[in-house]
Parts: sequence; C-alpha cells; structure tokens
Amino acid sequence: MTTLLGLCVLVATGYVLLPTWLLLLRRPGRLPAAGCSGLSAEPPVTVIVPARNEAANLDQTLKDLRAQHYTNLEILVVDDRSTDNTAAVAARHAEHDPRVQLLQVRHLPDGWLGKNHACWLAAGQARGRWLLFTDADVCFHPDAVRDAIARAEAERLDHLTLVPGSPLVGFLEAATLGFFGLLFLASTWGSLARSRRFQWAYAGVGAFNLVRRSAYEAVGGHEPLRLEVVDDVMLGWLLKQGGFRQELLFGGHRVQVHWQKGVLGIVLGLEKNAFAGMGYSAARTLGGAAGLVALFVIAPVYALVCTDPAALAACLATAATLARLTWLLGRRVVPAVCYPVAALVLVVALVRSAWRTLSSGVVRWRDTPYPLDRLRAARRRLLACGQRARRSARRGAG
Repeated sequence: MTTLLGLCVLVATGYVLLPTWLLLLRRPGRLPAAGCSGLSAEPPVTVIVPARNEAANLDQTLKDLRAQHYTNLEILVVDDRSTDNTAAVAARHAEHDPRVQLLQVRHLPDGWLGKNHACWLAAGQARGRWLLFTDADVCFHPDAVRDAIARAEAERLDHLTLVPGSPLVGFLEAATLGFFGLLFLASTWGSLARSRRFQWAYAGVGAFNLVRRSAYEAVGGHEPLRLEVVDDVMLGWLLKQGGFRQELLFGGHRVQVHWQKGVLGIVLGLEKNAFAGMGYSAARTLGGAAGLVALFVIAPVYALVCTDPAALAACLATAATLARLTWLLGRRVVPAVCYPVAALVLVVALVRSAWRTLSSGVVRWRDTPYPLDRLRAARRRLLACGQRARRSARRGAG
C-alpha cells in the first residue's frame, strides 16, 4: 500500500532525476556528426590546454589534437609552474608542429588560481574566433573539433560544452561516476541550458568548454573567475547570465577522459571541488548529504522492507536512470544494487571535502593552498558580476 512517505520519496526522487532524463530523451542528446558538408568554412579555433605536472598525460592529448580533421587550429599549452617534464613534452610537439605553442608561467600572480590564470593568459594571446578550454588528460577523436564547431555554428551557439565519455573500470566506479553526473545535472539543470528563458539552468565541463571569443570577452573572460575553484562550471553560469546561448551534449567517443581512477580516486579528486560546489556553506553541505542518504540509501531499504509501491517505483527509476547514464558515459550497465553504495561514496566525498577545507582553512589544489576566506569573497564578487551581466543582457534584449 502506498503511503504519504512513499509518495514524498517518489516526488523528491523524480525532481532529482528529471534534469537527467530531459537530457537523455533529447534529440540529439549526443554531439551529432558534421558529415562531409556540415561545415562550409573553418573559423579559427584556439585550443587552450593548461597543464601542471601532466607529463604522463599531455603527450597523448597533444597527439590527438594535432590529428584533428580541422586545419584552422591553434594549440596553446600553458605550463603552470610544473616540476616534471610537462614543458619538455609540449616543446617537443611544438618543434614538429607550428600550430602548437608553449607558454610558461614561472610565478603565479597574487589573487589567481593556477589553472584560471593559465586559461586567462592563453586566451589573451589566442587568435581563434572560438576558444576551446580543455584539460591535459583528455582524449579526442579526430572529428571532435570539426563536429563541435559545426554544431555550434549551425545552432548559433555561443558556448558548447560536452560531457566526456569515460573508460569505466568496475561496477562501483561506474556507479559513482554516473551518480556524480546525475547530481551535477540536478544541481545545474544543464539539460535546459539551451533555453534563454531559464537563466538558472547552465552548464560547463572542464574537459570541453567551447566558447565564442566575443562572448568570452563580453563577460570578462576568466578575470571574474580569478579565485573560482569550479571555474569550468561557473564559466558556463557566467555566460548564461550574460544572455549567451549555450548547449550541453554528451561527447560520447569523441571526447573521453578517465577523470579519476577507482572509487578512492573519485573521493580524493572531489576534495577541492565538492565543498566549493556547495557554495562553501556548511549548512548546505550537511543538508545535501542528509538528503542523499535519505533518498538514495534509506529510501531503498524502506521500499524493500515495507513494499511501498511508490517508493519502489522511485528506486526502479533511479536504477534505470543510472544504468542509462553509465551506458552513455562508458558503455557499462551498473547493477541496481550499486547505486545506494555510490550515493554513500559521494556523501563521504562531500563531507570529507567540507571537513578538510573548514579544518585547515584552505583549499589545496596542485600543491598550492588557497585561503578559504579569499575563495568565499571571490565567489561573492563573482555572483555580483553575474547579476550585472544579467541586467546588461536584459537591457540589451529590451
């Protein structure tokens, strides 16, 4: 027999799952192929690759970028104070391909995060009409840039961001990464980012943020994001506040990255991001963690013990959503029993991120500590900047 509690579980679960299904059911949900006649001209594109101690990954990324079926391409690699052979790897590629240029940062200016400064520095020297911000460990299909530009030009987008595929290893890693993607969509409503009516819906993914240069410069580039930890997501938010048109699609096989290796890698990898994603708010973090446990750990137990049809329907919907999402991300179907465990893993990652940040008073990123009070102040300034961009966009539309 369905109870009020079961109905509450079903409604709350549906609210969390809805943004993901809106993207899964869209046509196209994935980046479509451009085809032979999909791009009449090649606008200049600059790929910006910030790298710090990425010698082990950068070589393959640059090989993939140099192999793109796109001739009007510039590749700027920014070596951000690396202590390994990152610069040497980039320099070797630059010797064999004039499209590759190496920029080096010897000293990080005060008031900047390393990656954000690297992106800003490269954008200032880029010649492309389009800027593609990516990471040094991303793998690209030879048609990735061509297909993305064709989509952006055809749809008159200002910002196209792709969810990368991932070589998922093991059911629990797949379930955890899939659940993370589900929560990302639930928090940003990225599936509705294309609509200008929903300014609260936005998207940005660090592996593939393709931005029209004029839009990037109109919102101030990375300057408003100087001390923003989740810069990729908040760049998308800032562009949306500025009234620019954006779209989120699955990259599929065209863009792939093994973001973190194993469940422990995911927990450690979220140390700098998770608390920042909650706005550095302890109350919001505890509320989010409690909600995850209630909906995706306790509710399944309640549904099985009490055989509540509504709660069981919520559990089946979650399992089906996660199965479809992990299949799109890494061609792996995850057993339903994995998702409560994946939810617990993300709760641990979230609480751990908050605890480590609050107890130390800093966020540590690539061996550089950034004081929490400065990060919070920077987030407030960014929100104010977004409000100004929104007002300006409204005046322009009027």
